[in-house]
Amino acid sequence: MNTEAQAAPPKNRRYFHLDCAIIGQREIAQEHFVIRLSCPEYDGDFSPGQFVNLKCDDTPYGRLYRPFSILRYHKHSRTIEILYKVVGSGTMWLKEQPEGTVLKILLPLGNAFTVPNGARRVALVAGGVGIAPMIFLAEHLRNTRPQADVLFLMGARAKDGLCIPLFEEARIDAEYATEDGSFGHNGLVTDLLRQRFTASSAEQSDAQAESSDSAQSQGFDYIACCGPTAMMAEVQHIVEGRCKAEASLEERMACGIGACFGCVQTIREDDGTIARATTCRDGPVFPLDKVVFEQ
Repeated sequence: MNTEAQAAPPKNRRYFHLDCAIIGQREIAQEHFVIRLSCPEYDGDFSPGQFVNLKCDDTPYGRLYRPFSILRYHKHSRTIEILYKVVGSGTMWLKEQPEGTVLKILLPLGNAFTVPNGARRVALVAGGVGIAPMIFLAEHLRNTRPQADVLFLMGARAKDGLCIPLFEEARIDAEYATEDGSFGHNGLVTDLLRQRFTASSAEQSDAQAESSDSAQSQGFDYIACCGPTAMMAEVQHIVEGRCKAEASLEERMACGIGACFGCVQTIREDDGTIARATTCRDGPVFPLDKVVFEQ
């Protein structure tokens, strides 16, 4: 992946409407499942941040697809791993499907994270099922930027929502926060970011005081986040433009290609004007400082 590429997908992007087969499914936390899909007809690639749309029913009237972030993509075997939480009829139906079930899939969708080439200190902040693109990005950075110092912060309401087995199998060290205090920090994951962001900035202050390069960022070179709206809005408040930051937004993206305008997001342009963007087509990854969070 060219990490300095434009965040928006090219206008002439090709989409593929294919069949895929379930080749495995396992519960990794309460009502959280990882499903493996075989897509032999797709010979392309995925970058961290992109997603697919799946048809999660077998009824003639169930026409709307559901978006799922990519957890992992194994190009050699053309298999996709997706993390999902059972929250409605569609994901309940998906949970009950056995191996061999053929699903309709639309791919590849959305844009990708754009980590600066020179980023050495990176923070990834996830909440809930926002963990999926963050793990994809963490593994990508480990493989392509071994010199980068990556801090992974994960938050959930309770321990079951942390999906700790995913971190263990990916060999990712993370700091955890739970709102009920059942594991890790008792509070919000943004508490951990605020603590670490402040500490990291202090560590660099002496060195920057001796440098004439006032443009050098403090604390982190790059921050990515994905999770509940309130969490990402708080990350935006903490960062306050002090380093490059991006957010992967979670919306209902029925068409996946910007045609239905069901996932419109308010964006603040560089000149301060307000614009509308489709999360599926123009995102789901946006510069954090441009997102107008409506809570």
